[in-house]
Amino acid sequence: MLPNFLVIGAAKCGTTQLCDLLARHPQVGICNPKEPRFFSKDRKFNQGLDWYESLFDHCQDCRAVGEGSTSYTRSMRYPESAPRIAEALPDAKLIYIVRNPLERLRSTFMQRRANGSLKCPTLQRMLEDDPSAIDDTRYLKQLAPYRERYPEDRFLYLFFEDLISDPNSLLKQCFRFLDVDPAVEIEIPERASNQSKDHLDRAWLGRLRSIPGCARLSIENMPAPIWKTLDAAFARPIGDKPVWTPDAIEFALDALADDTAKFLDLAGKPADIWNLEAAPRELAAAS
Repeated sequence: MLPNFLVIGAAKCGTTQLCDLLARHPQVGICNPKEPRFFSKDRKFNQGLDWYESLFDHCQDCRAVGEGSTSYTRSMRYPESAPRIAEALPDAKLIYIVRNPLERLRSTFMQRRANGSLKCPTLQRMLEDDPSAIDDTRYLKQLAPYRERYPEDRFLYLFFEDLISDPNSLLKQCFRFLDVDPAVEIEIPERASNQSKDHLDRAWLGRLRSIPGCARLSIENMPAPIWKTLDAAFARPIGDKPVWTPDAIEFALDALADDTAKFLDLAGKPADIWNLEAAPRELAAAS
């Protein structure tokens, strides 16, 4: 069995929470793990479609079967994702959930603290030194290789803010899109999954990766007893969110303004939905 829908991103926009909620519908099956990254990671893709199909063995009785890998809309790093998906799953439906781009960038900074990949001390340095952070937040650009290969009716555009404020309405929208019973009521947990504040600062992992031969180390490919021991010895609380400076905000908005406006138009949302014009004042105060 292959999936008939994918949650393709965006990263740090609630994909884990969304997939958790979708999986509560009796007609929806989500693969385990939720984020196999099969079409983006060469070492996963090289295991073949039979291996990928095996991840959905428990979904035989489900009408809608899917997975959620945010790396599928990180085209700077994984340019092969869209062509591979289109070839293997030409009839798939694609769900893309986004959020205020400035909040996505701040959450990305926190995630990099947690996975040991942060190489700079400030948010502005991350934006300036790593073009992929901005590129992954160009929502329309990330959709482009998919829109070249799939008709527009295969896409559902969602917003993290709606997932937080009215999850039941958003889920019914998803269920209609996936052609499962929209009348099913889903119990919404009081606490969302995969929140940044729940993570640890794993600077130790970044230091370990700097050792020759260890550059590809991650929590995923390290035996659990080892990384748990290292966490206990060296990991620290994630700490506060990074401070937005006026220069960092201006840098981000200049880089994202055009793409953001065009994406909101595509998604049928008002141009001021995120009130980005007020961001310098509001975000600096919140920091």
